Amino acid sequence: MFVICMIQYKKYMYDQAILDFNKAIEIDPEYAMAYCNRGFAYAGKG
Repeated sequence: MFVICMIQYKKYMYDQAILDFNKAIEIDPEYAMAYCNRGFAYAGKG
């Protein structure tokens, strides 16, 4: 799941990346990198 999120992020698909980072966080709420990269995706949106 995380790899898919990162691919979307790198392709500037921020909205989809955010949705999928949210799913990754639901699956593993302790996975800090998902929170961090979701923040980067929000920042990328402006």
